[in-house]
Amino acid sequence: ALKMKQNVILMQNRRGYSAYQQCLECGTVKMCRNCDITMIYHKHKNNLRCHYCGYTENLLTNCEVCQSTNLKLVGVGTEKIEEEIHRLFPDARAVRMDADTVKGKDAHRKILKSFHEGEFDILIGTQMISKGLDFPNVYLVGVISADIGLFIPDFRAAEKTFQLLMQVSGRSGRISDDGRVVIQTMNPDNYIFPMVETHDYLSFFNKEVRHRQTHFYPPFSKMILIEVSSSSQVNVNSYAWKIFHFLNGRINNSSAAGGIEVLKPAQALIYKIKNTFRMHIILKIHKTSSEIIAASEDMMFELKGFSESLKMRSTERINIDVDPLSFY
Repeated sequence: ALKMKQNVILMQNRRGYSAYQQCLECGTVKMCRNCDITMIYHKHKNNLRCHYCGYTENLLTNCEVCQSTNLKLVGVGTEKIEEEIHRLFPDARAVRMDADTVKGKDAHRKILKSFHEGEFDILIGTQMISKGLDFPNVYLVGVISADIGLFIPDFRAAEKTFQLLMQVSGRSGRISDDGRVVIQTMNPDNYIFPMVETHDYLSFFNKEVRHRQTHFYPPFSKMILIEVSSSSQVNVNSYAWKIFHFLNGRINNSSAAGGIEVLKPAQALIYKIKNTFRMHIILKIHKTSSEIIAASEDMMFELKGFSESLKMRSTERINIDVDPLSFY
């Protein structure tokens, strides 16, 4: 592509330099002290940073558990890809676009404008470079670690990954059909990749809709996510189980029994964020009758009254999200 004076887009949906720092002796991974998430290494600041609360620490020289110096930076982020591109193609003009480089006013627009006008040969970025962009001279699109997001516990994981890959693939060959797309995956046998390769929306839809119908996922049901949050682990668990038993009792004593499922409380995918613990309760309402839908709505109003009887602290919350877009 560079020899032909054409442009390249490389997408990695993880910013930073490396995903985490790990001790090779005891296996300990450096976590944020405020959140249940790994600290990401950013080379330009030479520190570890939490992408949820913003907490930073210096890069470790010794393991905090066993004091070993045998530490390794694991994983690849956009910052590391940019460094590798400069090493492998020193004459190429590369620019990176992620949350770390678009903080200034109009920074996002300026980077895209300069790439569109040919000031750069290679654009490296996160998913923000995948949608709604029209670069006529892009010949090659590369997706690094396409599996990110594919195996998270969310029934939309395959849909979101398929959508993202289809969108970023559409950035190549805008003028002619002579574009190239290279997708890197550790799971090439996953069913979505042949469908991305052939742009087969219909086959993906048919497979996905059968899966959702079997398990009563939307659009064959409504889902309600109830999130309980508290700075106290004891309180968050206590409130979550009290709400579960309240809802379970209401369902069993209503005419909608069998049409509404309430799943037992479980820790959120990221259990602690900014020193606040989070428990999730999920309701699945089958769309078999208007009576069931009405019963679920009444139940949410009853939950509001029940929550007031819990006498929660002002910093403790019960959030109700109908048809949630994310289960994080």
